[in-house]
Amino acid sequence: MRAAGDDVTKLPKGPAALRALLLQAWREREGIAAERDLAAQERERVERERDHALARNERLLALLAKLQRMQFGRKSEKLPEDQLHFAFEEIAATLAANQAEAEKTSPKLRAKGTE
Repeated sequence: MRAAGDDVTKLPKGPAALRALLLQAWREREGIAAERDLAAQERERVERERDHALARNERLLALLAKLQRMQFGRKSEKLPEDQLHFAFEEIAATLAANQAEAEKTSPKLRAKGTE
């Protein structure tokens, strides 16, 4: 498209040149619209991934709170030691997997991981 400093009075005189200029502007507009649509799709994908990760983290936090109550609660509420240890290992593995997945999909996290 035209630069901000272009003067409208310097438009081409002939209809063919005007048509070419119009077609060029139209193509540029279509390209910009396509870029906008791609950016919107990417934003929606990232929002879905974020929502999924937040929901998974909420479930893990609830499970962790439950396990802590079982570990430190009254004797009747406590889990056997081996089950408790297994549950904490499972949470740690899930958190590590979440972190690895986040680093894989997020360039900023990937960069932090290599520092």
